[in-house]
Amino acid sequence: MSEAFQLTLLAVVMLVAAFFVFRENDSDEGEAKDGADEDSPAWAHLGLPALGVTVGMLTGLVGVGGGFLIVPALALLAKTPMKEAVGTSLLVIAMNSASGFLGYLGRVEIQWGLLALFTAVAVAGSFAGTYLARFIPQVALRKVFAIFLVGIATFILYENLGAFF
Repeated sequence: MSEAFQLTLLAVVMLVAAFFVFRENDSDEGEAKDGADEDSPAWAHLGLPALGVTVGMLTGLVGVGGGFLIVPALALLAKTPMKEAVGTSLLVIAMNSASGFLGYLGRVEIQWGLLALFTAVAVAGSFAGTYLARFIPQVALRKVFAIFLVGIATFILYENLGAFF
C-alpha cells in the first residue's frame, strides 16, 4: 500500500473515532455497573475477536489502535469498567507496539537518537497528562480530544489530497 493510502486510512479512522467520542452520551462515563456482564447480550462478546483482529490490522497498517479504539470497544462491548479498560488497553498497545517494532526492525532505518528523545518526551507527557487529568472534567477531555482528532485528520487528508487526483 502506498504511504498516501495508509495516511488516508489513518485519517478516516481518526474521523470515525472522533465522531463516536464526540457523540458519546455525557451522562455515560463508561463505568460498567456491577453485574453489567449479565445484562449484556451473548452476541456482544462474539464481536470482540473480530474487533481485535480489526484493531490489530489497523495497528499493523497505519500504527493506530490505542485508546481511542480499544478502550471504547472494551467499555461498550465487553462492559469492562473504564479503569480496567484503560489498563487493558495500555497492555494491548505495548504488545502491538512491540510486535510492530519487531516486524519493521531490520527493514527500515531507525533513528535511535530521535526515537529515544521522542520516547522520553512522550513518557514525561504521559505523567503530566495523568496529573492534569485530575483537574479537568472527563466530558471536556473527550470533546477536546475529538476536536483534536478532527483537526489532525483534516490536515492529513489535505496533505495527501494530491496523491488521489
